[in-house]
Parts: sequence; structure tokens; C-alpha cells
Amino acid sequence: MLSEDLTRLFQNQRKEFAQLHLQNVIHDSRAVPPPSAKKAYDFGGALLRCPSLEAIQDHMRQHMEDARSFLIVANKVTSLTDKNSQLPADLAKINPPFFLLGSVVLDILEESKTTQPNLWGPDE
Repeated sequence: MLSEDLTRLFQNQRKEFAQLHLQNVIHDSRAVPPPSAKKAYDFGGALLRCPSLEAIQDHMRQHMEDARSFLIVANKVTSLTDKNSQLPADLAKINPPFFLLGSVVLDILEESKTTQPNLWGPDE
């Protein structure tokens, strides 16, 4: 799969995930807590284990803050060039639905444990 195709697939998955998040977000007047690297990481791991969009929606509804943290990290991804050598050639046919999105975000978060430990805080 070419780099352009991977980028397009990633962008499509990120857009679809963002739309799914908006459809399932529970609006309330409470202050929104700051995003958490740990919550984003935990959500990304769960995302890779969800076999369907319905399972993702159920998990998202139960873990809204985690999903929001995950989406914030996903929105900061600018390049997939470092991932190209690690991805399966037939990526479009792999389940779960957001495999590329989840894999990229988890890799970024894992790397941030050493490159940006301040994101993880003392209890994360």
C-alpha cells in the first residue's frame, strides 16, 4: 500500500471516528477535564479489540473522556511515514474498523512515554 493510500485511509478513519464521537457525545454543562494520555492510550487499546462499529459506540458511550482524549491525539497526527514499514500490505481488509487509526495513535502515545513524560502525569 502506497504512503498516499495509507494517509488517505488514516484520514478517512479519523474523520469517521470524529463523526462517531460527535454522534455519541453526551452534552452537559460540567467543565470538560483536560485530555489524558493514559485515557487516550487505554481507549486506543480497547478500540483495537472492538470488532464492530456498534461495539465501538458502546465503548465510547461508557468512556467519553477517554474517547475525546484519543481523538485529540489522532487530530495531531501529521505524518504516517514512520509507520509504513510496520503496516500489513492489505490494510484495508483488516478488522477492527479503526485498525490504522488505533495503531498509529497507540504508537505515538507509547513513544510519548519517553519523549514527553510530562503528558502522562504522576498517576498515569
